[in-house]
Order: sequence, then C-alpha cells, then structure tokens
Amino acid sequence: MKKILWMVIAIVAIATSCARSDESFNSSIMHSEDFTGILGDDTRTMLDGTAVKWCSDDSLTIFTKTSHNRKYKIKSLNDNGCSATFEYESYTGADNSAISSNYALYPYDISASLSGDVITTTIAAEQAYNSERTDLSYALMVAKSDNTTFTFSNAGALLRFNISKIVPDSFTLKSITLSSAANKLSGEVIINTATDCKAIVSDSGSNEVALTNINTAIPDAGLSFHIALPATTFAEGDLSVTFNFTEGIKQFVLPAFDLTQGKIKTIKYTISDAEDFTGNTPDNGDDTDDEIPIVGPKPMNNEIWYTATSKVEPYYPDKGTFGATIISNVWDENTQKGIITFDGVVTLIESYAFYGYQTDCNKLTSVTIPDSVTTIGDCAFKYCTSLTSVTIPDSVTTIGSSAFFDCDSLTSVTIGDSITTIGVYAFKYCDSLTSVTIGDSVTTIGSEAFRDCTSLRYVYCKATTPPSLGGNTVFDYNATGRKIYVPASDDDSIINAYKTAWYWNYYQSSIFEYEF
Repeated sequence: MKKILWMVIAIVAIATSCARSDESFNSSIMHSEDFTGILGDDTRTMLDGTAVKWCSDDSLTIFTKTSHNRKYKIKSLNDNGCSATFEYESYTGADNSAISSNYALYPYDISASLSGDVITTTIAAEQAYNSERTDLSYALMVAKSDNTTFTFSNAGALLRFNISKIVPDSFTLKSITLSSAANKLSGEVIINTATDCKAIVSDSGSNEVALTNINTAIPDAGLSFHIALPATTFAEGDLSVTFNFTEGIKQFVLPAFDLTQGKIKTIKYTISDAEDFTGNTPDNGDDTDDEIPIVGPKPMNNEIWYTATSKVEPYYPDKGTFGATIISNVWDENTQKGIITFDGVVTLIESYAFYGYQTDCNKLTSVTIPDSVTTIGDCAFKYCTSLTSVTIPDSVTTIGSSAFFDCDSLTSVTIGDSITTIGVYAFKYCDSLTSVTIGDSVTTIGSEAFRDCTSLRYVYCKATTPPSLGGNTVFDYNATGRKIYVPASDDDSIINAYKTAWYWNYYQSSIFEYEF
C-alpha cells in the first residue's frame, strides 16, 4: 500500500454579512409570486472557476409572510447564473401565522421551520459528492427581506480538500470522514437571522460528518472536494480526517485552527510513494491569507516514539548516543506503542543506537524521531529487520553510513529537505523499499546507499544540482524498470546535468523529468 503525503492547510477569506429588517408586518405575499435570489460576496452554491453561480436544479425553502415551509425551485438563471428567479412548487406545514418578513433558506429542507427570526434546519451528516460540478449545495445560506428579492449570506463554513498525486499509480478515493472529539459537526442547527446568521448545532447533533459516494480516481492535476460544516474553533488534536482509498485508509489529526463563518479552509493533500509532512504553498497563493502546516501527532523533543512487538531497549543507551540520558521507557503490550523519555533534548540518534543484530531492536516496527535531532549516525538502525516506517524530521542533516542497512521491511522513505549527506550503505539491502524521496539539499550520496533494494521502483531526487555519488553502484540491483525522477526545467538543463554527471551517467536511461 502506498504512503500518503500531507502538505498544508490554507484559509480563503470571505466577508460575512446578514440582511436585517425591523420593519413591521406588510401585506402577505402569496405563493404565486416569484422570488429573486442574489448571491452575496460570501455565498456559494457552485464554483465555475472562481465565479459563484446558481445551478439549474437549486431549490429553496421560503417562508413568505407566513411560517409555511414553501419550496421554490429555479425558474430562470440570470446574469450568467449569478442571480436566479425562483418559482413556487409546493409547501408543507399547517402553521399559517403571519410573520414580519420573508425568510429564505438554501438548500431546500422539507423539515425546516421558522420561529420568530430563528430558522431550524440541518447540516447533513452524509454529503454526497457530485462529480459533474464543483457542487456546494450542502453549504447553508439564509436571507431575510421585506420584498421578493433576497441577498444570501453564508450560515456556516466549508472545508475544501485539494487532492492530487505525483506518481503514475492509480488511487481511487471512496470517502472523506471528519470526526471531532469535542465539537458537533452535523445534525439539527438553529440560525438566528436577526443577529449573526450563524448555524449552531444542537446538543443532539453528531460529532462526525462525511463526504460519501466519491469513488473517483485521483488525477495528477488533482480534484477538489467540499464538506459543509458549522463555524467552529478546533483545539489541537480535536479534529481528525480519514481518507478512505480503495488502496487503503489514512487518518490524520489536525492542529488547532478556526473554521470561520463565511470562509473556506483548503487542505492540500498529495499522494506520493513516500510519507512526508513538509508543506508547500497551496493554490499558487492566489486565494490564501494564511497557512498552517498539517502534521500528525509527534513526540516532544525529549521523547522518541516507537511501535514494536515487544519492549525495545536501545543498544547503546548512554548520553553520548542521544545527547541526553534515558529516564524511562514505557511500552504498552495492547497497543504495542512505546515512548522513550530523556532528561533533556534529544539531538542525536548516534551509532548503533538501535542496532538490531544482537538486541530486541529487530522487533521495532516504526520509529518517530523528534524535531530536535540533527544526526542519524552510522548503523543507527542497522538490522532492524521489522522496521516498516520511520519519520525523519526536517531537522536532520546527516544520515550516517549503514544507518538503515538491511532494514528489509521498510517500504518507503522520505529524506527531508534539510539533509545534506546520505552515508555509504545507508539503505543497502532494504528489499521491501519501493520508493524514496531525496530532498533538495542533499549534496552527497555515499557508495551503495541504495544498492540491492530489489523492490525500489521510484526515486524522486529533488535537488536541481546532481548530488555527488560515491561510486557507480548507488542504485545497482533495484527493481526492474526503476525510474529516477529529477526536477523538470524548460531548457532540459537539469536532466542533462544528471545524465552527464559523474556516476549518474551510469543510470542515464533511468532518469526522467518530473514537476515537483
């Protein structure tokens, strides 16, 4: 199963306003009247590029001077879809009491009701994806007017997931699920049109919401998916997102952020063969006013996290190995998760720290290294034959010789953009390794660093200047058809530099351009 690469979350600001009228009751407007719906600057029903438009199948709930729930459907689209005329279709409810103004709710909700200035409706717990258009029909909008023209305002917010891929493999997204530990995300809501027009979920609501029926292959260029939510302040770790792909499920916990009424937050998510948590600017920065990196849970600077089939004791536990002294090592048999805690900041994973040949370190299945570490030393994880994943932070600048030698369960590795040196034999005999991403700061790759990685199919080398290779055997005995991707350039200067560089020229038939 391929790994997944988180990128960033960005905020698209949209002003919020709410029409208000304190005028007294006017003569009743009968259901035979047509209404005009105008999209305010903060409203969304469908995106056509950057333009917001009504759709021909849109319909509204309108309370027309009585508290009857009346359904109005599109009669005609005006101004290239930026406004629309709605005509009466049907009504529900028995309450015929007079109300002070006309009230409208988008989208139509047969169960919606009105009491005073307060509209009760729902945020759907399951929101179906529409592959035919950028459909925002679950985004609640309201309006209040003393005539037949409504200007709508958003009552909630949206999360937009921009999902793309940078590998030739196929990935099919089935659904996206959001889950909050502390906040209600869907269910019955009330919207007070006399105050802030903000959708507030009732206590009976659900802490989950899902975008379903996606079942769509992700193209290289990517697709966008929208989920309607109430405006909410999320604490760190409160909101998690689950991407359900045919190829596997990935779940991440989000940091603290505000989901603001009338705004869209964009999460950019790129599928790669390697797992990485570094960020790039989304949407070319055209519609963003802030960025928040999205990361999974990670250790404090005085911790190393691991999973293993039994408790793991470092081979060399002294202070010189880690830059700090171990004060506790707690491992849970049920979860198989362990935390090694130190008396100070961990700055090194030095030579033979988790040497697996003579210790139980060969029981390690994953390791998460804190952001304070700068060096992974020689043979640090040598012979950790059960190690399937390792998170290498951007703080690391050097991976020592044989650091992951014969870690033959590793499936993918991302070498961050701060790393300058990859030592000799660093990943030799990693038989299950299918992909590796080499950061753009790498200047030296040691001899046989990726030799005998018999499953290695994709190498992504982001450096625009070819790193120095320590011989002509760095990538020998990889998988048949292995490809090495290097940065694309208009004049082919980068790929030509790789194909002619000393020792890289041994692999010139395997080198291809790639847009990183």
